[in-house]
Amino acid sequence: DLAGTFVDEASEGLGGIPEWKGQLGLRWKRERWLASYDIHHVSALDETVPGTTETREIDSWTVHDMQVSYVFDVLSGLRLTLGVDNLFDQAAPLAASAFNDNIDARTHELKGRFWYTRISQRF
Repeated sequence: DLAGTFVDEASEGLGGIPEWKGQLGLRWKRERWLASYDIHHVSALDETVPGTTETREIDSWTVHDMQVSYVFDVLSGLRLTLGVDNLFDQAAPLAASAFNDNIDARTHELKGRFWYTRISQRF
């Protein structure tokens, strides 16, 4: 049973396999306004520290994303969106056995808080 363990493939393992991984999304719409809030969660993982038989726990990780959009009357469908990924700037947990870095990039997102804006037009 490999669920809940992490062994990097470069270290002859299989990469991160969290026991639980999930996403919860909330959506809201009123007239021309739209909003969304998403929560992403990865459960804790156990890893074997390289060069030892010692095991340690890679912490669980929860990230919150949100965005707000407004659909303009102009051009019938022009939309302006403002959003932020990783709202609380939650760093990915340390994975001592990860190859060539210190996190499991296949399981956790590398970037910290990321603000964005988007303009889109429907035709």
